[in-house]
Amino acid sequence: MGIRLIYNLDNTILMDQVPDIDFTQSSDIMWLAHVDRPLQRLERYGHASWLIRDAIIGTTAPRPSPVPTVAVTSAQSTTDFFPAPRTYVVTATRASDGQESIPSLPVTISNDLQLKGNFNTISWTPVVGAESYTIYQRKDGIDGLLGTAKTASFVDDNIGADYLEGPPQGLNPISAVNKYPGKVTLHEQRLVVARTKTKPNLIHMSRTADLQNFDRSKPIRASDSIELTLTARQVNEVQHLLPLKGLLVLTGGGIFSIKGEPYIGPSTLKVTPEGYRGANPTRPVLLDDMAFFFSAKGGGVRTLGYEFEADGYRGSDLTVFAPHFFEGYDIVDAAFVEYPQRSLFMVRNDGAMVVMLWEREQQVWGMSLITTDGLFEQACAITEGGVDALYVVVRRLVKGNWRRFVERMANNTSWETEDDSCHLDSSRSYAGPPIKIVGGLHHLEGRTVSAVADGAALTGLMVSNGLVNLPRPASRIRIGLPYEGWITTLPSVVEGSRGRAAQIKDLVVGMERTRGVEFAASRPLTYGETVPRSAADEAVEFFEPPLLLQPAPLNKAVKPFTGSVQAELPATDWREQGIVIRQRHPLPATILGVYPDVVYGNK
Repeated sequence: MGIRLIYNLDNTILMDQVPDIDFTQSSDIMWLAHVDRPLQRLERYGHASWLIRDAIIGTTAPRPSPVPTVAVTSAQSTTDFFPAPRTYVVTATRASDGQESIPSLPVTISNDLQLKGNFNTISWTPVVGAESYTIYQRKDGIDGLLGTAKTASFVDDNIGADYLEGPPQGLNPISAVNKYPGKVTLHEQRLVVARTKTKPNLIHMSRTADLQNFDRSKPIRASDSIELTLTARQVNEVQHLLPLKGLLVLTGGGIFSIKGEPYIGPSTLKVTPEGYRGANPTRPVLLDDMAFFFSAKGGGVRTLGYEFEADGYRGSDLTVFAPHFFEGYDIVDAAFVEYPQRSLFMVRNDGAMVVMLWEREQQVWGMSLITTDGLFEQACAITEGGVDALYVVVRRLVKGNWRRFVERMANNTSWETEDDSCHLDSSRSYAGPPIKIVGGLHHLEGRTVSAVADGAALTGLMVSNGLVNLPRPASRIRIGLPYEGWITTLPSVVEGSRGRAAQIKDLVVGMERTRGVEFAASRPLTYGETVPRSAADEAVEFFEPPLLLQPAPLNKAVKPFTGSVQAELPATDWREQGIVIRQRHPLPATILGVYPDVVYGNK
């Protein structure tokens, strides 16, 4: 049950740079961008074979060298012979990826190609790996296309150059201090980078289908690299690049879309402002054709997606029904778990985590708050075995020192018995011959923990020297930090009931596969409260259904309850009443519905 280091990758990334690194991935290659570092590639060659290195910017296809040679053929030498200089350059196209090199050094020769039978033969040293060569004629500093060759020579017998087709010119706009990009993504077969230290609103796009190559031709080709600066009423620092239907650029002060008709190119580019709601630095979450991003002001979460009717990008504020979860806080990380529960997990800067269940098709969403005995710092969703697993980085206090843990949230939708479910934090499990002393708990040293042992909920256990002594042996054990779960409903209000005393005469709660919950009447939450007031009100009496709390007999688990429980709650004189449901035990609880029978008195 110890921790095993699987692989260690040497790198020069500083710890304080990690939170600001942006990334994008294609297959086994991930690009890493930070304004204080050159653009880098994290390359995977196997489970224990990784490499991180600076990205090579520009074409890597070798150009023909040394300088090409030209053999002059003059079939006629007459008094009408008027030689004129011609300058040639040659590029090589690599067979493996079709990448064209930058031009060779120029060579100039004179001949009168107007006369019949005169021609120039350009030759060069063959380039290893080249499938073809392209020959250009240079005139007044501009190169025009003459033709192509499969071999290392070409004959010019007065061919007219096409000056609308020029060779790529070497260009490296992002590999110098203060020019390193801080944002990166992929869109329409281009690598897109943005935001440097000196130009926070600058965007570069690589050549089409030639990532890391920012060369341009003269004149410009449709596949050439692109450079643009976002122009608005103020300088907007690029916060995020999102590849959706178009390329969305989220800045601190607004949103822009970059599109092209029919594709993005130097002459087809169109930049459109899509709104003036800024985004904070937290990386947005993409799902299908929708993005969740986090507001620069107010700390809320918004959606953003293309709407055909408006022919533009629109979104909505998802925090309007639970603003108290966000006001005064910032979202510092987020992850979306698509299956089994479509939930967005948002880490707040105070170490709590807001969870939003979101069903787009039904336009239904709901919020809840998760806290732990420690501080949540980061979240990540990884697909494992057909479901999404949520991993979190949690900072916990261990023997007076803060320690960081990478913990996986259990999937509590596919368990067969309580032993298979997990309702404890930072937990460890055991399955085998019956034991009474459980080890491997040094990460919880000195803490009071709870356990589920053969279906029985055990509380108040102490970890000493990494060990816990159970009151009885068990063969299936899970031990970890306990927490309480709370559900509170809004007060029941019918026409004419406002201001009248309310009494919940009878209560029915529907549940599925549940053990250990309790019910009580609750005053309504005041604004900003996240725990029902009855939790701190000793006068409130919780109703504990016996059938949900019965202990497990030795070596035999209690079957969870599915159905409805009826309860009669103690009388109160509150003007408004809701229902609070509490789970104090490390046992499963799924509430399907709450049905109070409310009797109203006089005002």
